[in-house]
Amino acid sequence: SVGLSWNEFGPNDLGGRTRSLIFDKDNPSIMFMGSVSGGIYKSVNGGRSWNEVNDDMSNLAITSLEQGPDGTIYAGTGENLYYAASGGGSQGILGQGIFKSTDGGNTFTQMPSTLPAGNGSGTWTSVGKIEVDPNNAQLIYAATNNGLRLSDDGGSTWTSPLPGVGACRDMVMTASGAVIAKQLNRTYKVTNAGQTVVELSTAIAGVGDLPRSDPRM
Repeated sequence: SVGLSWNEFGPNDLGGRTRSLIFDKDNPSIMFMGSVSGGIYKSVNGGRSWNEVNDDMSNLAITSLEQGPDGTIYAGTGENLYYAASGGGSQGILGQGIFKSTDGGNTFTQMPSTLPAGNGSGTWTSVGKIEVDPNNAQLIYAATNNGLRLSDDGGSTWTSPLPGVGACRDMVMTASGAVIAKQLNRTYKVTNAGQTVVELSTAIAGVGDLPRSDPRM
């Protein structure tokens, strides 16, 4: 509708669906792509060619990518969040938490604090979105199958800033570091490093209000 045209840049000889794509914060010619069943790919020429970072990672179900202001790159794994609101969809490929790179995306290591505690429903089997505060590289948010998680120490430890337990389906971070997150059927605004939480949705919505959504969505 806006007159855009697209050319496929690949990779075209490997399986997997693309769930995430980021540009290096200092060089837009460097790109990273996350494939649901194929791992992480890197391009240094604006997407004209791609190379797999490491096809021997313990989990290749990459569903989210994020780069912090210090250059650290985070990769979330596990796609079952997209198959059921509970985060336990039988068709999704289970993940193993978050991997990170501190060398420009050349190597990724698993973050011990995000190892799943169980199968299927265990926290960290699906990480659908990761956001890092643009003003604080130590402040990380993760949307997981068992709710929004927050770390203020670079991912060493995590807390749950939102009330209740349920899948955090999506979130977005503003330039100031505020997070808007959807957990179960409610939408919240999180500020002050998780110390201030306000529900934006209402049980009975009037004109202009943001309603609580169907919990299955």
